[in-house]
Amino acid sequence: MLSITNGSNKEYTNAQTLAVLPQKTNGDTFDMVLTGPVLNLLGAGAHVVYSTKIYSLPKNESNTSVDLTTSDWVDEKQVSDWSSIRTVAIKADKLKTQTTISGFIPVQVAKIGKAKIGETAKLHSYSYAKGTVSGANLSNNVEMTAQIYGIPQITVHYEETINDSTSNGNILASEEKN
Repeated sequence: MLSITNGSNKEYTNAQTLAVLPQKTNGDTFDMVLTGPVLNLLGAGAHVVYSTKIYSLPKNESNTSVDLTTSDWVDEKQVSDWSSIRTVAIKADKLKTQTTISGFIPVQVAKIGKAKIGETAKLHSYSYAKGTVSGANLSNNVEMTAQIYGIPQITVHYEETINDSTSNGNILASEEKN
């Protein structure tokens, strides 16, 4: 989930929260791809834009916004291939006091069959909002970890035995048992 919250008693402007999906070309152990548009978008004036570009996000407390008005960014109606999206941003012109803008990013691991249980990748996120007073901007860079989990599958193979020796060597399926 991407979100930015204004817990103060002052209004902020130019609120934005971004996430760069993990990519092997960016040094991660697996790729994550978007499977569709951001879900459960919340917050007055919240709008989502998408980019195929892998953005290098500003550092923590840099007080720098990302320009979300360039041609790198498109809205949901302009996306033809969700798996090509590399960076997602939720933005709002205003972030009123005691409010949040947020949304869930639907992702999956690309080529999951090649990923190993326990592997991790980094999802980089950045949030920014401009304060009404000089020096009151919010900016936060957070690195989240995605990890491959799995349930071990155990295959049991048995042969029916008679007096501790195999019968005729045939393996009996469960419906053949009496």
